[in-house]
Amino acid sequence: MKIYSVKVNTKDIFWIVLDISAKFILVMIGSVFFARQAGVGYFGKYQYVFSLNGIATLVLFPGIQNALVNSTVKHCEGDFIVAFRKRLKMIPYFILFFVMVSFIIYLKNREGIDIVLSFLITGVISAFISLFDFNLSYFLGKREYRKLCFCDSLIAFSSVLVAIIYFFFSKILGFSYVPLTILILFPLLWRLLSCYLISIYIKSNFQNKGVESHDFFPYAKNLSFVSILASLQENLDQFIIGTFLSFESLAFYNIGKGAFEFLKNMWSISQQYLQPRLVKLNIEKARLHFKNYLKIYALMIVPFLVLLWFILPFLIVSFYGGQFRPSIIYSRLFLIVILFGAPNFYMEAFFRAKQFHRDLLYSRLVNFLFLVVLPIAIYYFQAYGIVYVRALSALSISMIMVYLFSKKRLA
Repeated sequence: MKIYSVKVNTKDIFWIVLDISAKFILVMIGSVFFARQAGVGYFGKYQYVFSLNGIATLVLFPGIQNALVNSTVKHCEGDFIVAFRKRLKMIPYFILFFVMVSFIIYLKNREGIDIVLSFLITGVISAFISLFDFNLSYFLGKREYRKLCFCDSLIAFSSVLVAIIYFFFSKILGFSYVPLTILILFPLLWRLLSCYLISIYIKSNFQNKGVESHDFFPYAKNLSFVSILASLQENLDQFIIGTFLSFESLAFYNIGKGAFEFLKNMWSISQQYLQPRLVKLNIEKARLHFKNYLKIYALMIVPFLVLLWFILPFLIVSFYGGQFRPSIIYSRLFLIVILFGAPNFYMEAFFRAKQFHRDLLYSRLVNFLFLVVLPIAIYYFQAYGIVYVRALSALSISMIMVYLFSKKRLA
């Protein structure tokens, strides 16, 4: 039997880790300072306005980003032009979604006009951001992680901008209440301008602008369909809490989820690093990558999660203050989600690289089943029920994906 060695490009790993860390630090700086200035209720209201962005993007073929990574590896930059045209056609539906949501929220709470206007602003500007943000897939396909790190950090600065704007209006100008519309508008315009300038730079580097791959959009469409069920489960949580529970509960939940999002992004290094490499690799090499992945998981990540279990209470109180102490239980529960879901990160990279969208769909059926259970869990356990469902879902999906991967190897 032939033995394959697994080579790790430490330079690439360095820039990927720096990219994820830089984004996290910028988001944390903005979140901590904004939360301390604004308080629990206002912070939760701000998070509520962005709670449906993940759902709305489902009409914009979210699978385009991952499909373009494969296109870049194949030197088919013409697919980026196809992606732009496809998304441009869907922009009216994206905006219409936010118009409908805004109208429903207005009927529910006629005094919350600032929330209604904020949803409308979010919908319109985010629609145009989506026309340019997928171009970052080019850096992943070309393995230009240093440039990706710089561009992601530029975009992530919008989180710090929120805290700066709130401080300026509340402290310097003396506003007793800072309108949500102001806090929404300027950071989103920053993101739009950043994504637009980055897209211009990327397109100036295209070498095969006229070359298109025959399977790009069919795969992107299938991958988008696969993403729907998972996205519904992952992105409905904040909207449900803000709508049916309270903005305060949403603030606690969001901060508790912060550590989970950072760890998930750190662990997704495997996807960013491996997907471009797995496009042309056989199953046996992928198996060796996965074995090394599991060793790192067992020797480094599990002890790290145990350590976080004990120090998260101190970190949350130290950074956010005692008023956010209820976030501690959420942060610990989300560690369990990471523990159960980590093996799936590698499997996602493998199936996406090989364009096995049917196998991804099988795992997403689990998301649908747990989405049905979600209302029951919320009824009995409030916001905690959402985390319980996500933990069980993560465990189930990891088991299914590993099983499907094993079948591919034995075939």
